[in-house]
Amino acid sequence: MATPLGSRFIKLWTAGTITNVGDGIMTAAFPLLVATLTRDPLLVALATLAYQLPWFVFELFAGEIVDRVDRRKLMMWGDLARAGVVGLLGVLVLGEQISLPAVYGMAFLLGMAETLVDTSWEAFVPALVAPENLEMANGRTQASEMTANELMGPPLGGFLFLLAAGVPFVANAAIFLLAAGLIALIPGSYRPQREVAHGRGAMRHEIGDGLRWLWNHKVLRILSATAGLSNLLSTAILSVFVLFAQDVLGVDDIGFGVMLAAAGVGGITGALVAHRAEMWLGPGRAIVVAVFGMAGAALILAVTSSAVVAGIAFAIDGFTVALWNVVVVSLRQELTPDALRGRVAADARVVAFGAIPIGAGVGGVLASVAGLRSPFILAAVVFTLVAFAISRSISNERIALLRAQAESEKATASGETES
Repeated sequence: MATPLGSRFIKLWTAGTITNVGDGIMTAAFPLLVATLTRDPLLVALATLAYQLPWFVFELFAGEIVDRVDRRKLMMWGDLARAGVVGLLGVLVLGEQISLPAVYGMAFLLGMAETLVDTSWEAFVPALVAPENLEMANGRTQASEMTANELMGPPLGGFLFLLAAGVPFVANAAIFLLAAGLIALIPGSYRPQREVAHGRGAMRHEIGDGLRWLWNHKVLRILSATAGLSNLLSTAILSVFVLFAQDVLGVDDIGFGVMLAAAGVGGITGALVAHRAEMWLGPGRAIVVAVFGMAGAALILAVTSSAVVAGIAFAIDGFTVALWNVVVVSLRQELTPDALRGRVAADARVVAFGAIPIGAGVGGVLASVAGLRSPFILAAVVFTLVAFAISRSISNERIALLRAQAESEKATASGETES
């Protein structure tokens, strides 16, 4: 039976799923490798920083690149580059020739390639899937990403590392090669129809075009700001949650892991039902309900001393965050012109990811000054206020008008291109 998502999307989804298994393998194997090279906490942390740094220093450029070239080919070459880097890393580890500077450099290169591949993904999917099926496509993508990246990959990475330190990296190289091959099988050209400027300052100017477009789009601007605030508050909670779990809830290491897994189960469920929830509630109401759900989960955590109740709250939070992500990403794909999708996706990611380190600092300081429950209280209050605030600007009716406008502009642009 044919899927409404089509065979081209299934190839892309399969490639993304197996690379997320690879990412999960790296989540376990990479820090284990660094720990064999140094026991200095700062040097260990620098490896993670090197991997995450491209999201801050390169992502805006990645968005412009995505809007300049064939997105399918960019994803394919990005996966081939990742295969080469992790393959070389595995060979160096197996040959006992690896060093910390080499690890840092390869981590940075992997991070750069990931920004290109992930940003291409968001811009590429609308070319493969009808607008009415975007929530289904993004829901399945997020569900498989969480399953592969959080549940399957890390245990596999730890097991492969026990076999030999270089094995998980060599295995990951094979995974990226397979993903590149699947993407290569997708037929067609996927270069956006736009006039690309060249010369000194052209790229900087066109990055600015993407930023200005997002800023001038009230609904997407509000959603991007809310995503950044959500990440800030969620990180503030997670930064001290291990202490809260041990000192307030009284759980052991296994219980701590179970509560985190509850968030993953909730997230997978939320991603899978997001399409139906959006159809039932409408996109605007689904977005507001998701934020209220985050507020409710934070409030439960703020007042409970039960590990079971806290686990349920984490599952609720995972569910509502996944619902938010699927609906908002799908909406951004629908409302953004194809020629701007890479840049707008990159801009939104910079806002969202840029809030994460700020949230870690806020959580640590707040918990030190006002106690371990204070980050949860702050999150509950702020999420509630945000939910009421965005409900004034984001409604089903408003989004229906924006969708119609975007479709009209797309039809006009298509007519101009054909003529």
